[in-house]
Amino acid sequence: MTIAGELIRLRSASLEDLRTRYRELSGADFKGRSRDVLLKRIAFHLQSDGGGAPTTMTARPSPRRIAKATVRRPRKGSVALGTVIVRRWHEVEYRITVVEGGYCLDGVVFKSASALARHVTQQHWNGRLWLGLAQRGKAPKR
Repeated sequence: MTIAGELIRLRSASLEDLRTRYRELSGADFKGRSRDVLLKRIAFHLQSDGGGAPTTMTARPSPRRIAKATVRRPRKGSVALGTVIVRRWHEVEYRITVVEGGYCLDGVVFKSASALARHVTQQHWNGRLWLGLAQRGKAPKR
């Protein structure tokens, strides 16, 4: 039976039948009372066992996780927006401006310092180290 077919069949099943099916799939008991939540959890387990991606409902981050993400403080040792960093590389002087989306060099915005350093040097660098914002072997204290 397909996943869609099983979900259609389970919509008309009793709460006890749904709990039994959930226990078979997850190995745990469902203690809640909501049929909708139970059906979504069963759908998640059916998809993940079948190699499919989880539904958008289950893939969405929780409101608590979103709140944590928006409260982040600036990283210690981070550079203020608008700061101009001057870096010499092979006798060429580069003027890099810190902007909202990352680092701007000659009108091109790079999302990370490492991407900028890779563009200029054609080698893999730790961007913060290349820009002089960090020292080798010394992580900023948090």
